[in-house]
Amino acid sequence: MLKEIMTIERFIQAAKKEGVQVSEKEAGVVLGYMEGHDYELGLDETGGVIRNDLAYEVGEEHWERYSISEAILFACEMCADILENGNGSNERMDLIQDDNKILAPLCEAVVNPRGGVVGV
Repeated sequence: MLKEIMTIERFIQAAKKEGVQVSEKEAGVVLGYMEGHDYELGLDETGGVIRNDLAYEVGEEHWERYSISEAILFACEMCADILENGNGSNERMDLIQDDNKILAPLCEAVVNPRGGVVGV
């Protein structure tokens, strides 16, 4: 199923396919949250976005269809959870605040005016 692991450049290309504009910085933050929560994104042989749950079962891959919009919303949710729970040093929380400033407009961009989500 896996063709290649997602890079920042591939993330931007996949986002464009979904109609979402993403900068290199935004793509890096989203990929960082995915990796930090034991997920990796990839592309299948058709160029579709897939996600691997690295914590699913040790030694086994668990790839499933996913979207860039889902990855963005996941990153936003994880960032908000960290901010809400206040887990970490002041320095870490400052970095999470910076991530939130990057992610908040991106989340708004994927949620359309009718309450649905682009690409999900």
